Amino acid sequence: MLTNKPDKISNYVAEEDIPAHTLVTFGTDDAGCNIAVAATDAPLGVTTEIDALKDERCDVILTGIAPVLYGADITKGDPLTAGADGKAVKAGDGDLVFGTAMLDGTTDDIGSINLHK
Repeated sequence: MLTNKPDKISNYVAEEDIPAHTLVTFGTDDAGCNIAVAATDAPLGVTTEIDALKDERCDVILTGIAPVLYGADITKGDPLTAGADGKAVKAGDGDLVFGTAMLDGTTDDIGSINLHK
C-alpha cells in the first residue's frame, strides 16, 4: 500500500469553493488559489483533505506525494494535469503537468500524485 507523504504545504485563500484533494492554480490575489480546470492552468498543488469555502483559508500541498481526485482512467506512471472540476487526468503533449500518478484508478477515485516542482 502506498503511503502519501506531503512535503511542503502552504496556506492560501480560496477564491471559490474548493473541495478536498483537488488540483489548484494561482488565484488573482497573491494569497489566493482557484480550482485548476484546464491543462493550461499553471500548477500550484493539490488541496488537503479539508474542503474550503470561498474566502476561507485553504491548505495546498506543493510538493511530495499527495491524495488527489481522478477525473478519468489513470495508470500509475501517467503524467497528470488538470481536467474539469480540478480532477487529475492524463496529460497530453503540451499540457502543463502537476505530477506523476502513483496509483491506478478511475473517475472519482482518490488516487495519488507525486507533485513535480
